[in-house]
Amino acid sequence: MQSKKADLGIEGVFAATSLSPGEDWRWQTHLANYPVYYEYRDDKVDDLDEVKLTYSENYKKIFDLYLNNSTIKPTEASAKTVTDSMADFALGKAAMVQNGNWGWSQISEVSGNTVKAEDVHFMPIYIGVSGEDKSNIAIGTENYLTINSQAAEGDQKATKDFLTWLFTDAEGSKMAAEKLSIIAPYKAYAELAPSDPLGKEVSATINNKDLTPVKWVFPTFPSQDFKDQLGQHLAQYASGSEDWAKVKDFFVTTWASEKKASQGGLTSRSRSSPPLRALLQRVLRRRLISPSLSRRGGTSRAVRLARCRPGGSSLYPATPAGAGRTRGRYDQGTEKVLPSFCRANPVGLHDRFHRPLFMGLHLSFTKFSTLTNARFVGTDNYARALGERSDFPQALVFTAVVSIISIITVNLGAFALAYFLTRKLRGTNFFRAVFFMPNLIGGIVLGYTWQVMLNAILQRWGQTIVNDWRLGLAGLVMLVNWQLMGYMMVIYIAGLQNVPPELIEASQIDGAGRWQTLRNVTLPMIMPSITICLFLTLANTFKMYDQNLALTNGAPAKQTQMAALSIVNTMYKKIGQEGVAQAEAVIFFLIVAAIALIQLSATRSKEVDA
Repeated sequence: MQSKKADLGIEGVFAATSLSPGEDWRWQTHLANYPVYYEYRDDKVDDLDEVKLTYSENYKKIFDLYLNNSTIKPTEASAKTVTDSMADFALGKAAMVQNGNWGWSQISEVSGNTVKAEDVHFMPIYIGVSGEDKSNIAIGTENYLTINSQAAEGDQKATKDFLTWLFTDAEGSKMAAEKLSIIAPYKAYAELAPSDPLGKEVSATINNKDLTPVKWVFPTFPSQDFKDQLGQHLAQYASGSEDWAKVKDFFVTTWASEKKASQGGLTSRSRSSPPLRALLQRVLRRRLISPSLSRRGGTSRAVRLARCRPGGSSLYPATPAGAGRTRGRYDQGTEKVLPSFCRANPVGLHDRFHRPLFMGLHLSFTKFSTLTNARFVGTDNYARALGERSDFPQALVFTAVVSIISIITVNLGAFALAYFLTRKLRGTNFFRAVFFMPNLIGGIVLGYTWQVMLNAILQRWGQTIVNDWRLGLAGLVMLVNWQLMGYMMVIYIAGLQNVPPELIEASQIDGAGRWQTLRNVTLPMIMPSITICLFLTLANTFKMYDQNLALTNGAPAKQTQMAALSIVNTMYKKIGQEGVAQAEAVIFFLIVAAIALIQLSATRSKEVDA
């Protein structure tokens, strides 16, 4: 068919293989279901702690079939989404597309759809396994109906009665099938089918006694993180950056390690120390209502706290006994209100900073799945966080590389812009506003925007930003520069405008050139601005999360995953790894704090008084 695609009026047999991060579930979950299902079938089990991926070669061949006979080149797959794929099919560019019965709504919503309801059908996926000629399409669900055991007994009974009616009563079943498109393997649904064409075929498959549907076994996969990483390895394979042996090796080894880790997870019976449990209960019961002082205003927080001291301070000295002082309404009102803010600030600081800090530090030495079942494990979490199987050390190295490059380029670029925009040129205010505007855009929006732009450019060479970690690195650095350079420029402009003109004139009278004046007069005088900009750039780049998530999401194969993203993935995507994630967060905090203190000390020592 691929060789006759021009005669058939199509661009490829299969619609685009979407391997963009977050859009690759059809291959790392649904297609991967097949080799695992047949391995389970052979072993007569429903789950395995270790898989051999016996049908790895079959998995490879069917994946290659999609890649090499689609509407796009294999190297372009990592930039494509499910929407792109469904549009290919709906617009008649492809003859086939892998998807489920929900796909009809995606097809019918495409503007210019050419596919009629009576022309769309399911076909089983065959991967060359013995006995699969008796298999039908894959059927299953990841969704389960549950009733809240904490709800009132009357509400629980009413819910049970409703579900019983919905799935067993003729009227309820008809409504569920026709209005909600529910497909259920119950007798009441035997003669019923959803209104959409693909839903009807699923219903017919359930009632077909001659063929056996392929079960959905992917809910037994170790974790969502496992599937996400598998998708990235598949993208690397599609781009030619990785061979299939590495894909199989990842599948087998990571499956075993994550299954083993999940078995060591906590249950609700795990013990926690009484002091921690009591502390957590008090935290959960307590209402955090203490306001904290704003960081905005004409004075720093340190100044405001100094004013709260009964004995006064150098900034706001106490009035000597017997000394007269005229005070207006403002002073009297401030004196009444200020003490309440002074009392609130330490409470807010304790509740919102000190308490979470020490709780997090404690939890990093425990194994827990919820805050109330922590069990002390010593330094095991730290050993695992920095161990060979951990992604965190690599993420730290990549974070350091991005930060070093960004700190240099952002500050050099920002200073250059500030230097030229403080010259007497036309339109300087306009350009200041233009350069500052990117800082107002959220990181997620920036990430996706830059992803689209860079992929559009790279597609000319058959590449995407997630095909190579060096492309991802370059993209992140460009994004950071575009977002932060304007903000740092404003700080440098403020510093340059505060350089005393008489010092510049004196240097010129002494015969200093422009470069000598810049190096020996201007730079030393704006060291406070340099200190602030270096600190802000360092903090923003080291803690970067949303831009990393949106631009590359760690692809390919977590090679562009920064520390913050690594910690979040460990916490929420790896079963039983909550304590390890907390240990990673503590390590990250200590590293960033140490670097920031060293940087502040080094640059402040070079500051001079005007």
